[in-house]
Amino acid sequence: MKETRKNSLWGPILSGSAAGLANGLFGAGGGMVLLPLLSRTTRLSPREVFANCVCIILPLSLVSAAIYFLQGGMTIEEAVPYLIGGAGGGILAGILLIIMGALKLGTLIKYIPHTITTGFTSGIAVTILIGQIKDFLGLEYKEGLRPIETIEKV
Repeated sequence: MKETRKNSLWGPILSGSAAGLANGLFGAGGGMVLLPLLSRTTRLSPREVFANCVCIILPLSLVSAAIYFLQGGMTIEEAVPYLIGGAGGGILAGILLIIMGALKLGTLIKYIPHTITTGFTSGIAVTILIGQIKDFLGLEYKEGLRPIETIEKV
């Protein structure tokens, strides 16, 4: 039987605040902040942490998208291809996870070193952060300059 323990509210409050701040400042990335913080500051199981992250990030993302649209950052017509692609990718990922679960392929992760998975996740976080510096500081690209891909171009 699972032992029940009273959790402090400070961990979830601070975790949610950090996720909201990341989502508000960068328009994404709240989940990359929320998941590790909830894992460390609560006594939730990994499955419960993930479920909570999904339930928290969805409303944050909807609010961010609404603000972005209201400020004229993008029209619905421009967003539709991304929405279709995102929904399609989510459905494909779900199907892939079901197949992997049925075939018990989750055990293969033990053959991938922890440093690889941590480095990959950190690389994604850094890429998102660097890509948002321009917007955060209110900078504009010169004509023909591509978006920031590495720190050297900042």
